[in-house]
Amino acid sequence: MSIYTKILKKKKLVIFDLDGVLLNSRANMKAAWDYTSKCNNLTSNFNEYLQYVGLPFFKILEKMRIQGNYLDIKKNYSKGSKLNIHRNKLYPNVHKTLNKLKKLGKIVALYTSKDPVRTKLFLKKFDLNFDSVQCDNKNLKGKPHPDQLLIIMRELKIKKKDAILIGDTSYDYLASKNSKIDFIYAGYGFGKKIKHKFTIKKINQLIDG
Repeated sequence: MSIYTKILKKKKLVIFDLDGVLLNSRANMKAAWDYTSKCNNLTSNFNEYLQYVGLPFFKILEKMRIQGNYLDIKKNYSKGSKLNIHRNKLYPNVHKTLNKLKKLGKIVALYTSKDPVRTKLFLKKFDLNFDSVQCDNKNLKGKPHPDQLLIIMRELKIKKKDAILIGDTSYDYLASKNSKIDFIYAGYGFGKKIKHKFTIKKINQLIDG
């Protein structure tokens, strides 16, 4: 039994980030950013955008010091993402891992900075089902603030000691730290590489010995 399986055995709730953990959306994001850049005459390249992935979209634009109508930019990004939905792929063994966790009696939740419309669209396309979903919400502080994680636990009536987050960015790690829950780092994802005691190279390490 792997160390990760032992860790999850003690947990009731497993919370997953979407992009870079379950969904390999790098090609989709690049196509969406290229489309947005063309529509809004933006000069910042995709690699600069990618280093902030995980934060709420408007916060990414602020970090990149982009000028312009943020609502219009977000609208075009969303459109570009939908037009290129075929460029998204699930990482290997995602369904296997989620189904195994459910069979073990675990509650599974999703925690993403993606907007509600695209989140619902992508979950439907890839037949992914969660007990709770928290995505971009203008009434809540996004990553790395703990607000959405706390809501997930409150909705599902789970104590902090019984929850764990699987994420691929430093923003996910900080969100877990700020909400005082445990964290496993998906080292195969998009985020700038961080050193963490518990790091997986593929998702099925969570349930395979």
